[in-house]
Amino acid sequence: LVQEALRLSGYEVLVARHGIEALLAGAKHPGPIHLLLTDVAMPQMSGPEVAEKLTVVRPEIKVLYMSGYPDHPVFEQGGVKRDTAFLQKPFTPHVLTQRVREVLDGKKVLIFGVANKNSIAWGMAEAMHREGAELAFSYGIPELEKRVKPLAESVNAKLVMEANVNDDEALARVFAKVKEIYGTIDVL
Repeated sequence: LVQEALRLSGYEVLVARHGIEALLAGAKHPGPIHLLLTDVAMPQMSGPEVAEKLTVVRPEIKVLYMSGYPDHPVFEQGGVKRDTAFLQKPFTPHVLTQRVREVLDGKKVLIFGVANKNSIAWGMAEAMHREGAELAFSYGIPELEKRVKPLAESVNAKLVMEANVNDDEALARVFAKVKEIYGTIDVL
């Protein structure tokens, strides 16, 4: 049911019957994996163990846990934090796809290289914005501010800063500001 609901919603789904199979699938898959949807309790390896191991090789992956037991001991043993993305079983296909979308949305993206609305970087920014990403922008020279700022405002960017990518101190200032506003960045 889970696999079918996600495929019908347009997601590519890799299926694993247990944790070790999930790790193998994650290692073999050539493309990006945006989300690990895992049960908390599984044979051979728990969901939190799978997530811990998989995020080492795929640090960009988001994790959504599901369980029919919200008071499962793994919550008390530190395997899953209470504020982690969680889906209580049973659930409908609609609730499943809605929760998956919520977890995937809100990726934080820092965009370099926008010079104007015809930039390849701007095209990528628009596509990421349509998919629910939060965007931050950096431009290379002061003269670009008047072109980049209105574009950034059109996608509700919280951060627009000058930073020459050849200047380590300027980059450090941008990353410090990103950390202050967003905490982390998912895509650079």
